[in-house]
Amino acid sequence: MLTLENIRKENNIISAEYYFSGYEERGSFSYDIQNGKFLDVAFGNTENPKEVYGFGKIIYLLKQMIRYDKYPLSVKCRWY
Repeated sequence: MLTLENIRKENNIISAEYYFSGYEERGSFSYDIQNGKFLDVAFGNTENPKEVYGFGKIIYLLKQMIRYDKYPLSVKCRWY
């Protein structure tokens, strides 16, 4: 399972923390809605967090939140 927690939207920036079940590492990101780009992405000690298996699911969830203009405090979903 993929969990996004502490989802916050301030102006045009969405930020959240995330983790995958079975992994101890946690990650975080900031996403600019207006430009459609990640401002900051981190996951444990990974050099390129966007290449972490399952990161595409985070992108999908972000697009859904933006589409429906709904930003819950947390979201859980399957990432495989």
